[in-house]
Amino acid sequence: MVPTEFDATVGLGFGGGVSLGTTYRAYVSPNKMFSTVKEVALKLAVDDTVHFRKRAVRPYALVAFELDTAPGRGQLDAGAKAGRYLELGIAPGWAANRVSVAVPVKVGLSLSKTTLLTTAIFWVSRGMSISSRISSAMTHSSPRAPAQAEPRPRATISR
Repeated sequence: MVPTEFDATVGLGFGGGVSLGTTYRAYVSPNKMFSTVKEVALKLAVDDTVHFRKRAVRPYALVAFELDTAPGRGQLDAGAKAGRYLELGIAPGWAANRVSVAVPVKVGLSLSKTTLLTTAIFWVSRGMSISSRISSAMTHSSPRAPAQAEPRPRATISR
């Protein structure tokens, strides 16, 4: 069975493209195959597009902590201690009038000692994201009301 996931996120945006977000996440097993896993993650991100335009890399750092744990309970790896995780990433890209392309790269590190290796777990992920604006116009039949453009939604393809 697939676990049920609950996420609650709060974010703050600051000047200069800096944002800070926090997420509470809980994984619940619908058939009680594992105990509920609870974690809190903090993410600091910078959108440096304004400063570096075409050379922007949009860096971020994320730290996550498992909560309410005991040996074999409340942990994704069923370990003896609560897990801690660090993720560092960038998403350099290119944008034109209607299309933008980003190449996100992430590095994940365990900040906890694992029972198997007693060292940090390390992984790298990369991919590509292509976004395009979908334009639409809303017109009114009333001769007094001018035609108004709706906000432009974005379609995103990620891999």
